[in-house]
Amino acid sequence: MGTEVYFILLVLAAPIYFLSNWFFRNRISNKNIRRFAIWASTILLAPLAYLLLISVWIYYMFSETKRKFNNEEWFKNKDIRFEMGDDIVKKKILIGKDSSEIKIILGDPNWREETQKEWIYDMGIGGGLGFQFHSLILQFDQSKVISVIHKRIND
Repeated sequence: MGTEVYFILLVLAAPIYFLSNWFFRNRISNKNIRRFAIWASTILLAPLAYLLLISVWIYYMFSETKRKFNNEEWFKNKDIRFEMGDDIVKKKILIGKDSSEIKIILGDPNWREETQKEWIYDMGIGGGLGFQFHSLILQFDQSKVISVIHKRIND
């Protein structure tokens, strides 16, 4: 544990100490017991507050923004396509559609594998800590989409 952790704990402990003092002022009349309660709550709550802050930071860093699929946004802003990928898969928007309908909805694919009947759309980079590459993989059978996968590749 680095010295910055102790500094952060000290910074968190100061307001916790004053809040504990305010909280116990009229609730505990014995001065010695009140001091013990204030210090005990400060010593216990400061690390818990630190863990809470770290947890929120980790959640924020690894969370991926999600948004509903919007055809206009798909074409207009390629940087946020990955945010719509899960919605496309979950709502089965493309299942059962033929290639001409798919081209109207998503445009031309970035990559097309004719032998495996697979189309791949690049949905950009983002979401989470570091680089995460997103692709939307459409699999066809008898000229209809049978499967849609939002693939994430961590760098």
